[in-house]
Amino acid sequence: MSEIVQDLRDGRAIPVVPNAFEIVADGSVRLGGSECQKCQWRTFPRVKRCLRCHSGDVGDVLLIPQGIVDSFTVVHQGPAEWTGVVPYVLVRVLLDDGVLVVSHLRECLVSDIRIGMGVRGALAVLFEEGGRSVVGPVFVPA
Repeated sequence: MSEIVQDLRDGRAIPVVPNAFEIVADGSVRLGGSECQKCQWRTFPRVKRCLRCHSGDVGDVLLIPQGIVDSFTVVHQGPAEWTGVVPYVLVRVLLDDGVLVVSHLRECLVSDIRIGMGVRGALAVLFEEGGRSVVGPVFVPA
């Protein structure tokens, strides 16, 4: 079990957004999304109403945390409240199940990032707040 997962279980870390991810039995991370029961549209993060057909009949689904980089940008100055490291890379990832997700890319030099490169989901500490780590889903090269 990773140190981040143990910190979450022990209360030394908190998720950046409730229900953004789940840790499954094998210790791997799955992104928490929604699927419309009417039109089968999937989205991340979880929503109460379908963004495509506006139906309220949506359910929770665990998304495949692998895909390819669809777009990216290097952020040299974060928002005023950002206490994490800059610069950082934001990627838009097309997951293998067709969902687009925007998140941080870690463990990769900017010069090595390519549109179409394979990535997989992971958990990382985004910043510290109130003596606890704030943890969220990120992507790393596959």
